[in-house]
Amino acid sequence: MKHSTRRVLRPRVLAAFLSTSLLLAGGCRTGGGEGLDADLSALRDRPEAATTGRTAFPDAVIAAAASISAAELQSDINELASDRMNGRHWKSPEGWLAAGWIAGRLSAMGLEPAAADGTWYDMLAGHPEASPTIIGRIPGRGPGIVLLTAHYDHLAPRTDAAEGEDAIYNGADDNASGVAGILAAVRVLSELARHDPFDASIVLIAFSGEEAGLRGARDIVADPPFALDQVVGMINCDMISRGEENLICIDGLERSPRVAAAIDRANELVGLQIRRDAHPDWLPRSDQGPFLAAGVQAVLMSVEDHEDYHQVTDHADRVDPVLASRTARLMALAASLLAREGEGEGNAEADAAEPLNASAPAGG
Repeated sequence: MKHSTRRVLRPRVLAAFLSTSLLLAGGCRTGGGEGLDADLSALRDRPEAATTGRTAFPDAVIAAAASISAAELQSDINELASDRMNGRHWKSPEGWLAAGWIAGRLSAMGLEPAAADGTWYDMLAGHPEASPTIIGRIPGRGPGIVLLTAHYDHLAPRTDAAEGEDAIYNGADDNASGVAGILAAVRVLSELARHDPFDASIVLIAFSGEEAGLRGARDIVADPPFALDQVVGMINCDMISRGEENLICIDGLERSPRVAAAIDRANELVGLQIRRDAHPDWLPRSDQGPFLAAGVQAVLMSVEDHEDYHQVTDHADRVDPVLASRTARLMALAASLLAREGEGEGNAEADAAEPLNASAPAGG
């Protein structure tokens, strides 16, 4: 597909970015699997769940999902929501710092850069000063694409804070948690793909400019670096670490039956309580919105709004890393199903079979 050059990173900026990415990647986790959390034993102790449905989960996939830990999610949330990131505003030096950190993580995991110009960085149209959207790929054997996405930008510091008052919108739940979730998922999927490549490519997108009107997502849909009609499904994470224990809201399921079926089958192992399609008004308000409008099957994973939403009190020590890690496991397992079964199906009609029900009852 021919792409315009309006979002190509300038050479001088690219050089600085690559330097930052390599520096930050040095301390990244590239492995996983040792020392599983105690609460993950169910993933291995429920063989009847692993073999229900049309596709069994191989032992290697179960073990990979089990390697996603609360400690891993907490560590990444701590980093992205630290004061040094200063809120990760899309037009700030710290937004660029966060972008470089994410790209460094993807490079260390072995993903391929997948922006239109062959780098990790998709510049926002008309905003050369803005931090870019980050795109990486786990290549598959066929033309299908599975998208795992989250926005990394948040809010500029308060200008009205008195001396000694907290002025930084750290954005731990919104949306350091979502970025940590997709990073954990692609880590294990990349490890699996090295031994047995998926049929569809898995593409991670960390959007910039979401808080400014879904600018990064709108840019990708308007000028995509991949064929939108080959997207098998999209899972977007926007706030996945606060709220009721073991409960995640997922919206867009009725509009995305193929993705819904994969999530339901994955949840037979993970056992999250899913509040289904309770907030249809959220669908146009986060980054899945432009993709849904373009005909892509897409869902939003999120928690209910809470008292720290868009407040300076959205700190890393207030998140629930267990909920975030379980959501990441659900996403990794569902993505593995979509990528195994995608084989270039793109946006064709979903299978006629009814999706399996989640193992826990839907919330009210």
